[in-house]
Formats: sequence, structure tokens, C-alpha cells
Amino acid sequence: MKEGMMKGIAFIGTGKYAHVERPIPKIEKNHDVLIRILATSICGTDVHILATPPLYPATLGTIIGHEMVGEVVECGSEVTEFGAGDRVIMDNNIACGTCEICRLGDYNVCPNMKSIGMEIDGTFAQYCVAPDSNLAKISKDVPIERAIFAEPLNVAFGGLKKVRMMPGDNVVIVGGGPIGMYFVKLCKQMGAGKVLVTGRSPSRRKYLEMSGAHRIINTREEDLLTAVHEEMPLGADLVIECVGTMIGPCVDCCRPGGTVLVEGLSENEYQSISQHIIARKGVNVIGSFIGNNVLQAVANGLNSGMLDFEYMITHKLTFDQFDEGLEAMRNGTALEVILYPWGLPGES
Repeated sequence: MKEGMMKGIAFIGTGKYAHVERPIPKIEKNHDVLIRILATSICGTDVHILATPPLYPATLGTIIGHEMVGEVVECGSEVTEFGAGDRVIMDNNIACGTCEICRLGDYNVCPNMKSIGMEIDGTFAQYCVAPDSNLAKISKDVPIERAIFAEPLNVAFGGLKKVRMMPGDNVVIVGGGPIGMYFVKLCKQMGAGKVLVTGRSPSRRKYLEMSGAHRIINTREEDLLTAVHEEMPLGADLVIECVGTMIGPCVDCCRPGGTVLVEGLSENEYQSISQHIIARKGVNVIGSFIGNNVLQAVANGLNSGMLDFEYMITHKLTFDQFDEGLEAMRNGTALEVILYPWGLPGES
């Protein structure tokens, strides 16, 4: 490969991607940071971008990917918090910072938001540029395979920041995928009483158990509400929806005066719910999208060793093996697929 060039994986059309060589990106703005990507991972969002038809749009020709651990190479003239050699994690969503929503403090729902890996070149590359405001330092003592979970943890932290969870609260998590697993472990570490989670996949059951679930409810074999009431007669203090289609059952599982946190996204799905039940039970229904000023807390948790999800890594691959990782994500045999842009660890 020529000097000044790098490898990347770009979105080139509906359901299509290509391995490309691109110039290493340059610092263009005073708050830009050039990052050498140490590891990146395939997210469900990436799978949706490459679906036919795509469930999430991406700009044609954009390098995709947004979950990463990297090392700072160069900083813009006004960057003060980072320097060459720092290890960093990233929130890939870039708000405009000037609209009324941003000025109200809710930048995570900025209507003008652009995302690294969708509209802006992302992390399926050897280098990436990001604003300093979207980065947080992480200790080099933290293994890359632990730090790689920073971006999805940023999402989970964003949700938990919005609810008033107390030690001893009983929690039900609807959706036993990766995000559900993060919530299981986080809620246990925050002192939850019982944590129940739905999970239909036999292959994922062991990961839910390793995350600390008190009980795993297979909704193909047992009724959700009945199972919840067996463990929590009044219902759960907190119910977290991680599917995108189950807000009604979540309200049913919630105790009077409890909270339903809506995390799941399913853009084309619409549901019928009872406003009467929500009002009569006094249920707090809270929507959450990505994270709002929680990336530093994620970094702190990773640095402490408290947040260790390495057991969820199912695949470690090179860029040349991207198709294998993508297919494993599509067919559900993968939980966390790590891509190493410079070759697998230990390879020369």
C-alpha cells in the first residue's frame, strides 16, 4: 500500500460494501483529532445499513463502522484535553451544537445530528477523524477487548441516567440481545434486587446467565406477565424495553408507580397501547436514545474494571474476514465481532 494511504470498508450501494484504499484523513478543523484505530466492532446498526432494503441510511461511499478503541496520532490547534499517544473511546454521534434542542442540553436528540460511520467516514478503517468533544481517554491498562464495548455502553448509560433506580429495585428487561445483556449486568452492579430478562435463543442463554440474570424467561414457552408476577407480585419497579415492539407488555409488567424505559428501536413498527392503563397505574414511560454526556462515566467504569463484557466476544477477525463477521451477525451466531485493522493480536 502506498504511503499516506489506508485500508477501509465502504458502503457502495444497497446491501453492498467494498474494501477500499483511501488517503489517511487529515485534520481539517481546530477541534479535530486523528485516531489510529486499534480495534473496531460490527454493530447491529452496521448490519441494518447493509440490509436490503437498508433499515438505516448511509451516505454512498462512506466508510462505515462506529465502535472503536483508538490511539491519538495528531490533534487540531485548539484541542487541549488529548495528545499523541492517548488511548481513546468515542461517541460517534455529532450534534450541531447550535440548534434550540442542543442549547437546551438534549444534544443526543439533535435534529441536525450526523453520525460517524453513516454520513461521516467511520471506524472500519485504519484511521479516523473525530471531534475532541466526542472522545474520552481510557487507560492503556484496560485491555482493548474490554474497551471495545464503550459505544454500546454509552447507549445503556444514557438510559440509566434517565431513570431513578434504587438499590433493591426489581428489574425486568425485555430483550435478551447484547443491549439487554449490558442492562442486566449494569442493573445488578447498581444493586438491583431481582433482574429478570426475556431470552428465546438457547445459544445466548449462557451469556445472559454470565451477565447475572436471576431468571431467563423464554416467552415461547411461558407467559411473560405470569412469570414476572411469580417473582415480583406487584410487578417490576423498572422495566427496560430493548426490542422496539413490546411497550404494551412492558407497561403490564410494571408495578403501579414504576417506570418503563424505552430503549428498543424499530422504525417501521407501530403498536397499540392503553393510555388508560398507563394513567391509572401511574407508570412513568421514558424514552431514551444514545447517551447524553455519559461517555466519561463509561470510561471511568471501564478503567475501574467494573465493566467487563469480554465473555461476549464471539469473533476476532481481520478486515479481510469482514464478510464472515457480517454473516455471523446476520444469522445471530455472533454477539460481539471485533475487527483488527492492523492484523490479529500477536501477528507480526
